Amino acid sequence: MTRALEFDKRVVQDVSEIRSYYQALSPHLEAAFEAAFREAVSRLKASPLAYAEVRGSMRRVRLRRFPYSIGYRVEPERILVVGVVHAARDPEVWKPRANEPD
Repeated sequence: MTRALEFDKRVVQDVSEIRSYYQALSPHLEAAFEAAFREAVSRLKASPLAYAEVRGSMRRVRLRRFPYSIGYRVEPERILVVGVVHAARDPEVWKPRANEPD
């Protein structure tokens, strides 16, 4: 079964802030981050159950080359991406988004 991929509105803000940070350092880093983000999203869409649950029903896939993780939930009809968080952040940062309805 193919599930639709949806993004919580907060993901746009998360990615925008990260992109701005890398843009300030180098346009090449911003482009590399964008490519790594898209690649991680492709991996999670292709195999959503391949990644371990980290809090409740929420799972996490890590970006390659960048210290960020994409948090998502696999639901019956969709895959809901709920956030993009730096790996050095306290894991409790996921708690508010882990099992909230969108």
